[in-house]
Amino acid sequence: MIIALPKFRRIQQLTDNLNRSARENISGLRVIRAYNAEKYQEDKFTVANNDLTYNNLYTNSVMASLMPSISMIMSGLSLAIYWVGAILINDATLPSRMEIFSDMIVFSSYAVQVVMGFMMLIMVFILLLRDDYRNKHQAILQPKMYKITPAVVIFEHNLRNLC
Repeated sequence: MIIALPKFRRIQQLTDNLNRSARENISGLRVIRAYNAEKYQEDKFTVANNDLTYNNLYTNSVMASLMPSISMIMSGLSLAIYWVGAILINDATLPSRMEIFSDMIVFSSYAVQVVMGFMMLIMVFILLLRDDYRNKHQAILQPKMYKITPAVVIFEHNLRNLC
């Protein structure tokens, strides 16, 4: 998990690079064709795309290995609780065995809930990292809105009629 957290921040930067490359290619299409720079722009986009792809594959493989490891921890914890519970039930007297058994079941469900709570906390932390980066760059991503007055629209309309 600690290995993948810095990579999530890098994913956002690489996504920005890929979007920037695509925007430059689309907005400057005539210039690119005029200077015969299509191969350069394709290579630039390919490099940005490959960087993002490899980073996503790495983080997704780390996160994919996280679920089986959490499942193994939960199963091992339940096994340990049942093992200790079985030893306690075996050593207990007959009237108190049912009470120890019910305490063991309750403790097992509490332990599983605690492990799942930590798992959810980790996922929230990852989402907050992504959101933090997005909020820092939101001013760049949001276009500025201009207020158009009716006089400007009428003026532009009249200019179009004159031409």
